[in-house]
Amino acid sequence: MEQVRRHWKAFLAAFLVAWAPVLVYWPLGFFVWLPFGLWLFSRRWWLAPLSVVLTPAVVIPGSNVGSAVVAYASGTAELRTYGMPDPEFFNLDPTWRMHWRTRGCVIDGTEALTDEPYNATLKLLVTVFGPMPGAYDGPIPERAAAWAALDAGEPTLDGLSVTQELGHVVLRAGTTEVARYTWRQK
Repeated sequence: MEQVRRHWKAFLAAFLVAWAPVLVYWPLGFFVWLPFGLWLFSRRWWLAPLSVVLTPAVVIPGSNVGSAVVAYASGTAELRTYGMPDPEFFNLDPTWRMHWRTRGCVIDGTEALTDEPYNATLKLLVTVFGPMPGAYDGPIPERAAAWAALDAGEPTLDGLSVTQELGHVVLRAGTTEVARYTWRQK
């Protein structure tokens, strides 16, 4: 009985040391967990895989994959990135038919565990099943064509309404903003 208790204590210690450094420096958790995991593997083989599955390197990407599937199925998915966006950043991506969302200029090092699995899952779902439900799947005119339509006074271009707002040409399909071009291409 004492031996079983020791194994569970090692499992709990492996779990805690894997999660403790997540907010500071997430790869450290794996290296601190490694001795506990190896010891568990040598003593109780079934506890070692369980402790691996419960590490942040598996749980965090797994939860992001799950949230990407839910967002895709509900039609609310946005591709994630980081950095300062320009005004045209929020245009609908012509390949993936989703908008982009940025975290801003703060990069905390967890992007490999959060954004990369999320985006990879969304791109896989679009590749296999097509655009997400409710996504705009019509044409997305280029910048020059949008400005030309605006200059010619055309109210529509490829079925999209063309308006000018604060120096931008805006293309909308109903209430969905498809593109907002900020400068004229010469």
